[in-house]
Amino acid sequence: LIECLRWEQKWAPQLEFLLELKEQGAIPDALKQMPQRNPEFDWLFEAYAMLTRSRQIGMSEYYIPMSEYAAYLDIIMLDDPEQRILLVSVLTEVDAVLLSERLAAQAQKTSQ
Repeated sequence: LIECLRWEQKWAPQLEFLLELKEQGAIPDALKQMPQRNPEFDWLFEAYAMLTRSRQIGMSEYYIPMSEYAAYLDIIMLDDPEQRILLVSVLTEVDAVLLSERLAAQAQKTSQ
């Protein structure tokens, strides 16, 4: 899941261009390195894609608020406590890793 999200954060803005190159016969390295999503985890991937848009942004990005997870789980009517806990525990960990990587990359850019 995290590798797919890393790839998407890096390459999604250029995906249309990459696919055009592929149609022309040139397969860019980015497409060759694109991780395959496990369909079993699509629901987590889709949840993160939705929730990441609801993060608070001030002077820098912040973690996705717990209230947003609760609202999302209520909207999709996911009532199973084990699945709710799974979604929150996986996505908070994924969010922490990806956010810290983005902040480190930004800090490195500003220090140059």
